[in-house]
Amino acid sequence: MVHIHGLEGSSNSHYARALMARCGQEGVRGVVIHYRGCGGVTNKKLRAYNAADAEELDWEFARLRELYPEAPIYAMGVSLGANNLLFWAGTRGEDAAKLVSGIAAVCSPLDLVGSSYVIRKGFSRIYDLNFISTMKKKALAKAKRFPDVLDVEKIKKIRWLWQFDDLFTAPVFGYKDYMDYWTKCSSKPHLGGIRLPTLVLNAKNDPIVGYEVLPKIDEVSKFVTLEYPAEGGHCGFPRKPNEGSLGFLPTRTFSADTHLRFLFPRPLNVSNFPPVCAAGNGVEMPLRSTKDYSVGILYFILFILTIPAMNWVVMNVGTVCTADGPCLIPVWPGIMAPSGVLMAGVALVLRDGLQAKLGVRWSLYAIIIGAALSALFSEPSLVLASVMAFFFSELADLVVYTPMRKKWPAWAIMASGLVGSMVDSAIFLSLAFGSIEFIFGQVLGKFWMSLAVALLIGYLHSRRAKAVQDEILSR
Repeated sequence: MVHIHGLEGSSNSHYARALMARCGQEGVRGVVIHYRGCGGVTNKKLRAYNAADAEELDWEFARLRELYPEAPIYAMGVSLGANNLLFWAGTRGEDAAKLVSGIAAVCSPLDLVGSSYVIRKGFSRIYDLNFISTMKKKALAKAKRFPDVLDVEKIKKIRWLWQFDDLFTAPVFGYKDYMDYWTKCSSKPHLGGIRLPTLVLNAKNDPIVGYEVLPKIDEVSKFVTLEYPAEGGHCGFPRKPNEGSLGFLPTRTFSADTHLRFLFPRPLNVSNFPPVCAAGNGVEMPLRSTKDYSVGILYFILFILTIPAMNWVVMNVGTVCTADGPCLIPVWPGIMAPSGVLMAGVALVLRDGLQAKLGVRWSLYAIIIGAALSALFSEPSLVLASVMAFFFSELADLVVYTPMRKKWPAWAIMASGLVGSMVDSAIFLSLAFGSIEFIFGQVLGKFWMSLAVALLIGYLHSRRAKAVQDEILSR
């Protein structure tokens, strides 16, 4: 589910948070697309955003389709984002239908010229002033960076949205003036070109859009459903008896009570979708991407190899090797542990990464394959000890982590790691060597190795995230 926010909105907007919360309940992954300069990220380029920035949506939806070739993609836009979404769907026609399975446009201004008269009347002018307060600051910053395009002194005098579009939006995007921009960027004239299931939802008492500009049934294609409830305001739609509830929009977006079945066909098999919902600049959609699968396979192979490697190291590498027991290494002054702990700590981190990418089932496959490889050169008791240790570690992880993760995710990770480490250490040492003499050193050693590998993976992920953000900001 892709969400496109309104003017000066973000992933923190009430409608975005409500929709993303519903995504989590439905078992559908979600992503909020931030317009340039929104969401707390400074936009250093001249290019900002406008009401019909179809080129941006071309890139964004194509990118999502590239990352998730098998995933159905749906989108919900509000206000300016709704106009943008409708404009894109209407001007792209069949090409849009190849990328997106269905869209919902909520409180779209549709006719920017007609809506401009509504927002400049009576109490509605408060919306005008509210938007200008933040947009003007951003425009001034850009004017100072690009004085050849924008006039700082003129922008300082902006008081209303039409002035902003005349002195900033129009010159930045190559329009003659604000009226040229509004006329060319209204989505209403393009609704007849839409070729994918579309819901247009506008309240008749919207103080920004106005009822008069709303399209009639003969002005849209057969793929478009028009829904105009009597009340709802602008992106509000409070529900009785809880007037402050924000549940209507996400519920309507996911409902299936129209002939076009917006937006998800029922019954929705949520087992096909990981129960994750991500809001922000990151990009996530239902089903795994090819990249996620490749990384998961890498974790799978490495996890398999750590099991025979651990069994070999524990009998052959260490500062001290006992006659009938394991080779030992120091993990703290005066504290020794079997040297296999070096690989065991790595294995725990790889196991978590594997489960995150491909699921618990794959980690069980890896344990079985790793044990089979270990049997080629390790003692049967060592192989059995490894299998049982990993198996009961998985069981302990499910018993401890699963019930805690929703309320206390951080404590769940720490508790499951500690319990799992103690359980598998006790089982491994007792089955392999008939003693748990070194259990404290084993647990401590796993902690050090897990911490080291986790920090390395975190560093690599942060570098990748920064590279993605730099790529987006450089466009």
